[in-house]
Amino acid sequence: MAVTSLDVMTLDVLPSRVAAAHQRQTLAGDKGSVAAPPLLPGEVDGPEVSIDPRKVFPRFKPRLFKKTTNRDPTIFEVTPSLVFYHDETIRNKYKAWMRSGILVLEMLDRHPPNPHIVKYHGVFVEGDRISGFALDALAQNLDERCRSAAPPLDVTKVINGIKDALTHLHGLGYCHNDVNTYNIMLKADDDEAVLIDFDSCLPEGVPLSKGNGSTISSPDNDWAGLSQVQERLYNVFKTAP
Repeated sequence: MAVTSLDVMTLDVLPSRVAAAHQRQTLAGDKGSVAAPPLLPGEVDGPEVSIDPRKVFPRFKPRLFKKTTNRDPTIFEVTPSLVFYHDETIRNKYKAWMRSGILVLEMLDRHPPNPHIVKYHGVFVEGDRISGFALDALAQNLDERCRSAAPPLDVTKVINGIKDALTHLHGLGYCHNDVNTYNIMLKADDDEAVLIDFDSCLPEGVPLSKGNGSTISSPDNDWAGLSQVQERLYNVFKTAP
C-alpha cells in the first residue's frame, strides 16, 4: 500500500479482483485468443486503486484516544483491512469494529493492567485519522502453536491465564465474545497466554454484530469459547484434563 497524500491512498491489489485478473491474463495467453481487455484498477499488475482515508480510518479525537509514535521492534502495529474497500457495508463495519476495539483498549488502559491481556500503547495518527494502533509484539498465536505440537504445551497454564484475563474483563462489565485460538497469543518460550483482539468486546447485554455467532454480549460466550480452546489443546497436545 502506498500513501500518496493525507487525502488519497492507493492499494496495489484487491484480492476480490485477483480471480478476474487471472482469467484475463489466461485469455491473453491462450494461443489464438483475442487480446484481453485492459486490467482494471486493483487487479494483479493493474492500476492502483484510490483509497479515501475518511472511509476506512476512524477519526482521531484526543479526548478519546492516546497517541503514540513508537514503532520500535517491541511494537506490533494493527492496521485496518482494505480487502473489502469497495463494499461499503462491509467497509463501514470494519471501520466501526476497529474504533470499538480501540475504545475497549483505552478503557482497559485506565485500569490496573492484567498480565494476560495484551498491552496497548496508543494509536498512530495521520492527519485527523487513526491509521493503526500499537500493541506489544508477541511470539505467535495459539493456532500457530497447535500446528507445531512439539515441544509440548503447558495447557493448564494457558487455560488458567485466559481464565484470569476473562475474569478481569468481566469484572469491568465487559465480555470478549470471540475467544478462540487465533485471539490468544503466547509469549516467547514460556507458554504465557495473552488475550488479544477486542473488536467484539462489548458491555454485557449489548447486541453483537461480530464474534462467535451469539447475538448478545455475555460471559457465557467467553466460557464456551475457552472450553472449545481447551478441548482442542487437549486433543493436539494429548494432555489429560
